[in-house]
Amino acid sequence: MVLSHKAKQYLLAALKLFILLGSGYYIYYRLTNTYFETSQVWSAQLRSDSTMVFMIIILALIGSLINWGLEAKKWQLLVNSRYVIDYKTAWRQTYGAFTASLLTPQRVGEYGAKALYYPKEARKAILWLTFLGNSAQLLITLIFGIVGLIGITVLFQLEINTLNIILIGVSLLFMAALGYLLREQELLFQGLSINNLIKKLKALSWNLKSKVIGLALGRYLIFGGLFYVTIGILGVWIEPFVAVILLGAYYFLTSVTPSLFLLDVVVKGGIGIWIFSLYDIPESIILAAIVFNWVVNTVFTQIIGSYYVLKFTPSRL
Repeated sequence: MVLSHKAKQYLLAALKLFILLGSGYYIYYRLTNTYFETSQVWSAQLRSDSTMVFMIIILALIGSLINWGLEAKKWQLLVNSRYVIDYKTAWRQTYGAFTASLLTPQRVGEYGAKALYYPKEARKAILWLTFLGNSAQLLITLIFGIVGLIGITVLFQLEINTLNIILIGVSLLFMAALGYLLREQELLFQGLSINNLIKKLKALSWNLKSKVIGLALGRYLIFGGLFYVTIGILGVWIEPFVAVILLGAYYFLTSVTPSLFLLDVVVKGGIGIWIFSLYDIPESIILAAIVFNWVVNTVFTQIIGSYYVLKFTPSRL
């Protein structure tokens, strides 16, 4: 059945309303479930040094804009390898897709949201470019994460369970063998296989790949730096080397741990408490820092993205 133009408009309006109401409820739910634990910490800090609190808020908002500005630039570079879009368009698509993906586990909805900005014949390429951009960010997180996990194991003398190491090794070997056996099988959509992914990656210029990875690294340093500064504002000093290790392990574990969108604050909070408690940081400080950075990087971004969701119309290249 082919929908009429008017029916499509109604459907699009309903989708926009669902995204905005759903993301709004998501934010409300998280704030109400973390308010008590974090408000006392920030209230005490505000009474102690209100100027410093306002400075960190302004710094964090600027950092958030730079962070997502780098993501928009990364997206522009990736799309321009196939099509041509300007930076303003990349910015709009980045913020709009982020808001639309808030309601999906691990933000997988970003793939479909970005594809909707392009005509049907271009969407397979857009899915690939979205995957490439996310993979670059995950690669940076993985590198720092491995350093972080090894670092906290050595630095804090954590006990290593031999059985767990064997299980991890066997799992990695199994995944490698499975990947080799399925290298020709189509994944996600027609024509995409592991071999094709490798070929597509090799076909990209080294200049493009290095720029994308560099922008991903820049994003990581910004949101990691903001978290570090937030902890400092709340009265906890962490040696820079130790901070790199703790943040590396924290971001890696929160990235690879599956969670539903309404429960991810619980997951992130639990992982953060475990990681940073190794350095004897109080739980209230950890939760306050996590929630503050979430507000800056998610709520602030969602507010901007909501505008672009409302303005969204299917467009042609």
